[in-house]
Amino acid sequence: MRVKLSVTASIIVLVLFSTQASSEVFLTLKTDRVFLSRILKDLELMGPKDELIDDLGEFVEKRPYSSLTDRAILKLAEIYEGKKEFEGAAACYEKLVEDFPPIKSKQEALYGLAYCRFLGGRLDSARELSAYIEKSSGTPEEVKLKALELTEEISELIPFLAVVEPREAIIGTVLPLSGDYAPFGEKALKGVRLAALVFGKANFPVKIKIVDSNAKEPVTRLRKLIDDQNVVGLVGPLLSKTALSVARFAQKENIPVIVISQKTGVAQLGGYVFRNFLTPGQQAATIARYAYSAMGLRRFAILYPSNRYGTELANSFKREIERLGAEVVSEKSYKQKQTDFSAELEYLFAIEVEEGWVGRRRVTTYNPTEEIDAIYIPDYYKAVSLIAPFLVYYEVQDVMLLGSNGWNSPRLVELAGGYVEGSVFVDGFFPRSTRAASAEFVRRFKGAYGYEPGIIEAQAYDAAMLIFQALKQGPVNREGLKDRLLKIKYPKGATGKITFDRSGEARKELFLLTVEGGEIVELMGP
Repeated sequence: MRVKLSVTASIIVLVLFSTQASSEVFLTLKTDRVFLSRILKDLELMGPKDELIDDLGEFVEKRPYSSLTDRAILKLAEIYEGKKEFEGAAACYEKLVEDFPPIKSKQEALYGLAYCRFLGGRLDSARELSAYIEKSSGTPEEVKLKALELTEEISELIPFLAVVEPREAIIGTVLPLSGDYAPFGEKALKGVRLAALVFGKANFPVKIKIVDSNAKEPVTRLRKLIDDQNVVGLVGPLLSKTALSVARFAQKENIPVIVISQKTGVAQLGGYVFRNFLTPGQQAATIARYAYSAMGLRRFAILYPSNRYGTELANSFKREIERLGAEVVSEKSYKQKQTDFSAELEYLFAIEVEEGWVGRRRVTTYNPTEEIDAIYIPDYYKAVSLIAPFLVYYEVQDVMLLGSNGWNSPRLVELAGGYVEGSVFVDGFFPRSTRAASAEFVRRFKGAYGYEPGIIEAQAYDAAMLIFQALKQGPVNREGLKDRLLKIKYPKGATGKITFDRSGEARKELFLLTVEGGEIVELMGP
């Protein structure tokens, strides 16, 4: 049954309902005011305790439309600023500006937002906002003056300052992530991401921003990347063809870059350019010093391929041997893809060839007349597996075989077998190393990606960790990061203990390897 009310009765009911609603709103507002006043008083007496901050946050969350909520948000912003949690303070100011446009203190809130972005390192955004406040017709003079001072301060700092609070770190990567070399770029990127994960868990959040060095207009993309002033350093590139252009760009823009490329001379382009890579000079010097000091060898021969890899290593080895006071008795090059090394070995060891008869059988005997302690062969395992049997054939005995990082492959033992037993060579990384830092890196990498890492992953990991370790010391700008990298000593690198010399080249303890029982093993620990 429906009840019909008269017009008069309807008006009476509406009045009664409105009176009741107004009363409830008044009571709610009164309750809110009492509750907020209690929180604010407790904050004044006891300071910003976590439970009081939580109460204030709960007030804001549960009373989004209260006329008192803007006051609560302002207090939260003030607390976050005092605790130097500028992102939290900025979020409060953003909420005020977006959700409470009629507030009387809107311009103060805008200035607070600009100031927090400035302290949080978001300089471009802060400058843009403070410039807006200056030009706004409704801005009080005292707020306009503060905004003007902030704009001037930021303008003086950009582009030299990019403050990174020890709450978040951002580095850029410049790697080939498309084209033929994409698999290598992906390997390096995995190393960088693992470094971010490991460092972030132990310290503060870190972010990685990526530029594909094989994409169209990589420099334009790189410029856009570093416009974010929170990006204080770069890792990469990997390829020689892009190393120089990226390094020159980084030097011009005053942003530190750790190149992981074999490109010669790249670290000498300027103070902002560093390189973490196994150089020919480093590995040749390491094997030369070990042969001279640890093994007592004094007379050497060098047999090398006539390409850049072989030539650079051969020259570096010779320089170090002669610097140590030993002697390179003979040296000889050979062509790539060569399979017969008779002429080269006869020359190096001054082999005398004698023909004779044993009964009815014609016999050729070989007599090496040059006294040589060791032969250095800077090539890859495939060529070495062909050369080593020739040494036995020519009756070259008691001569130590020394090699470069190109030897470090399971295929060396498969192809050369016992001919390379006891040989010594060097590399920039060894995944089965007994060094604690290297073993820990391998364990973490296999846990994250399911396979054993190689030198590309390890060098990229160390490059990123060097930047993160520098940031760990506290807030820093790009120039400050450059200075810290020059002084840094990183003992826990996947590729060894790392420091940079004055030219920006990484100096580290390399891995000496040998073949023992048909297996490649580490010759000496850390």
